[in-house]
Amino acid sequence: LLIKGADNVIFDRCDEKTTDQKMLNNHLNSYSTEGLRTLLVGRRKLSNEEFKAWKQKYDNAATTVGDNRKQLLEECAEEIEKNIEVLGVTAIEDKLQ
Repeated sequence: LLIKGADNVIFDRCDEKTTDQKMLNNHLNSYSTEGLRTLLVGRRKLSNEEFKAWKQKYDNAATTVGDNRKQLLEECAEEIEKNIEVLGVTAIEDKLQ
């Protein structure tokens, strides 16, 4: 599983044993001081069985008709987007921001 997102979102989902948040925060602060927009990139290795079980739940949520479809999809994302190993930080100049 590959994931990217804002630092506060990814930090909430990361595996603290494999992520040096202090070092990452130093880089993030440095980049933001320069006015750059940052994203974290991370991964999580999944077994085939884990992915298949999750994919079935996701497919059920995706085909749900009704008011709770969005909530079911969010729950599926939360279930799999945990114990993320942060791989790095991207920083770009965003003239639209």
